[in-house]
Amino acid sequence: MARPGDEAFEWNDFDFSDFEDDFEELEEAEDPEDSDYEAGTTESEAFDSGNATHGSLAANRKRSRASEAAFRCDVCGKDYKTAGGFTRHKAKVHEISTEEPSKADSDSTAQGLAQGNPEAKQQKKASQASKPRRKLKVKRPPSVYTKEDALKDGPELLIKALEAAAKYPPWLVTIETFQTPGNIVAQTAQELLDTLDVSQHTQFVGKLCGLLWDVIMSGDRATLCSAANEDMFRQYYLLCSGETYITLWEDFMTRVFKVPSPLLHQFLTWKIFEGLLHKRHTVDVPFPCTANVETKMTCEEEQVLRYIAGYIPYALLKRYSKLSSNKVAQLYVHILQQWKVTSVNNRPSTFLQYTEGWVNEVSRGGLFLVSDEVYLFFRRVENVVRSTANFEKLSRVSLQV
Repeated sequence: MARPGDEAFEWNDFDFSDFEDDFEELEEAEDPEDSDYEAGTTESEAFDSGNATHGSLAANRKRSRASEAAFRCDVCGKDYKTAGGFTRHKAKVHEISTEEPSKADSDSTAQGLAQGNPEAKQQKKASQASKPRRKLKVKRPPSVYTKEDALKDGPELLIKALEAAAKYPPWLVTIETFQTPGNIVAQTAQELLDTLDVSQHTQFVGKLCGLLWDVIMSGDRATLCSAANEDMFRQYYLLCSGETYITLWEDFMTRVFKVPSPLLHQFLTWKIFEGLLHKRHTVDVPFPCTANVETKMTCEEEQVLRYIAGYIPYALLKRYSKLSSNKVAQLYVHILQQWKVTSVNNRPSTFLQYTEGWVNEVSRGGLFLVSDEVYLFFRRVENVVRSTANFEKLSRVSLQV
């Protein structure tokens, strides 16, 4: 069972900072921070090329752009093309923390800008480049279902787990007179169910539920549900193979005069773990996730979605095409190019032809037209978003930023 937040869980959030490593790699390919800025061709080289006038003008223009755009490090003297490369250099190489400029520095910079001083312009750009980028992050609301609730529900979940183990179909299969390991586990579970007084073993139940609660909470630090599930299940299997867990069950089985059974231990632990997840999910989302919300799109909305489905890959393709020296960017370009079709009018008729009406109407030959498969992907994403991001749901949930 997945942790709360998967599929349609209400307070699932998304933070684009998860992709920062990818974008940093692309930015560094476009503007390597360790490459010194080169002013360009000199006048003498331009004369040697055979076109003195044109070459000297081009060199002057390059030098002019270099003087305006270059950022020089006041520690090591290296020059950088853009503010991003300059900022990363100071942070990584010199570990210089950015501070707010003093009022005197600000006044002198403002006076220099008023007088048209190019050094003041460069100083202003450098100060802007040194400012840390603000990361927009959506905080995950605290869980309403707490650890105290989990410990309180532990005995009930243990009884239900024993009932499930005693009736587990694969363990009830018989082979003539031979008693299978499953038969032994089911019989042990039934005997515990008949004789066990849970009130006498509250310490064991509390310790087990406490360990499982720590496992559940381990995924809350992740932003994406996929990453949260990965962290949570990793901790779960580490717990079930750890010495603390094994000793806990062996001591309990010894106290109730039963032979320790790892197969039964694992089954009961999983059922209790699954029950805690279900209770937490139910408490944190008191109303059904699939309430009566109309998510069906009209024909006009589907036509607009078809247009947007073309604009998104067009914008991404335009961005990544500029990074010709970056392998990751070129891989994205190759994938995005596969999404495009030449013309919707020249393709055989499909059941999605009704979605192409507006695209055909507004296109003058320059729109990015996507295939039916790409459009179906965007339509599925739209339907998922509509199931949670709608007026009825948003009116019940308060977002915390």
